[in-house]
Amino acid sequence: MDKIFFLLERVYRMTHIPVRYIDKTSEMVLLCRGYETKHDPLSCDEELRNSIIKKLKVNALPILEFEDEFLYGACMDSIECSIILGPIRTGAVDSIHMSRYATKHHVPVNNIAIIHRTMDALSAVLSLVHYTITGKIATETEIISNRSATVNSSEAVENAYQEYELETAENETVRFNFS
Repeated sequence: MDKIFFLLERVYRMTHIPVRYIDKTSEMVLLCRGYETKHDPLSCDEELRNSIIKKLKVNALPILEFEDEFLYGACMDSIECSIILGPIRTGAVDSIHMSRYATKHHVPVNNIAIIHRTMDALSAVLSLVHYTITGKIATETEIISNRSATVNSSEAVENAYQEYELETAENETVRFNFS
């Protein structure tokens, strides 16, 4: 467990993406970086935390979870503890969206800080964390398409990919092929 703590601490220091390590019961946060526990959206909103962990438990690959323009990434270790990264904001960070987010998740507005990152950046960090703790490779493309595979309709899958293409074009980043 010390190795996972060390890894997650370094991930937070390098990326400034909030990170949590949650036990397999989903009740105890073993490590939290980026927020004080009492101001962490995942600690304050049990429904949000449980929703992410529930989706994680039915996926073999790491997952991406969108909530409007806020994005989380999650993976599980070999003893079924969850690692949750985020939230990040894929759009511009502004006070209106931050205020809505804080209110929705029962966090004091002045104690919420969310950084802007791309889906590509979050999936790359998630891929690295997953590989380091499990030894299994899950590429960014697999993580992003796994997110699309959990959406119900093919139209929604296409929309998710178009959203991703638009985001990467705006940020002049390399895109993954839809297939």
